[in-house]
Amino acid sequence: MSYEWKLDAVRAEAGGVRPDGRWWRRGLPPAPVPGEPAVRAELAGCYRWMARQCKDTADHEKLIDLSHAVRPQTRYWFPPRRCTPGGS
Repeated sequence: MSYEWKLDAVRAEAGGVRPDGRWWRRGLPPAPVPGEPAVRAELAGCYRWMARQCKDTADHEKLIDLSHAVRPQTRYWFPPRRCTPGGS
């Protein structure tokens, strides 16, 4: 069973995707809303489970691609570099 409807419901409950105009967010996907990472992980697991059941290679590859597309993204935050006297 596919849980794509859960992802839509979680986003709708949170008021949809809010644009984030901060300069360091440009080009990045929208920040997750509460509950979204868990739904994304569950959906990715469902796609991987379905891929294990496939006998056709093309269908298997498509399902693995879908699981990679919906999985929660790892987010890293690097603090801004400080300029120190002496150049480093």
